[in-house]
Amino acid sequence: MNAIPWRHDVDAVLEEARSQRRFGERYGAQWTPTILVLDAEGVERHRIEGFLPLEDFLAQVTLGLGHLALQAGRWKEAAARFRDLVDHFPKTEAAPEALYWAGVARSKEVHHDRDQFFRVETGAGEVWIDGVRAEIESETAILVPAGARHKIRNTAKKPLKLYTLYAPPEHADKTVHKTKADSSSEP
Repeated sequence: MNAIPWRHDVDAVLEEARSQRRFGERYGAQWTPTILVLDAEGVERHRIEGFLPLEDFLAQVTLGLGHLALQAGRWKEAAARFRDLVDHFPKTEAAPEALYWAGVARSKEVHHDRDQFFRVETGAGEVWIDGVRAEIESETAILVPAGARHKIRNTAKKPLKLYTLYAPPEHADKTVHKTKADSSSEP
């Protein structure tokens, strides 16, 4: 008879089981699998429970990473993650939520170190600067001072076309975004 000697450290196995139990108790994980998206301090930002089809799982992971960026105040990254989810997984249950949060992230935009100038070429809309709303139309100029929260929104059925300048520049030379979605996807 051939025998293979095997030794197992039972104490290490038991300690690992206790550690997993403490982790489950801390986060209230009562189902397997439970996947948590945690920030650097261990605060839960998103939870995925149970088995999901691949597309739903990837959408939920992307949603969690978007929430993580949103909670950290990385608005542009959060908006890009949420838009990415909507673009790549539009038929998942996470898509409507991601669309909502993309709008929230975009409305939090602030340039702390630069002023921003907008000029409306055609169309009509509204601008919000630090909670103050104003209507805009063709040939309107808007100056957003550094540090001000701002958002521009099209309120008409026709496209709102505008250009923007930053001082100092925000984007690489000769950068052109033909759509708002293009600007959201820039790294």
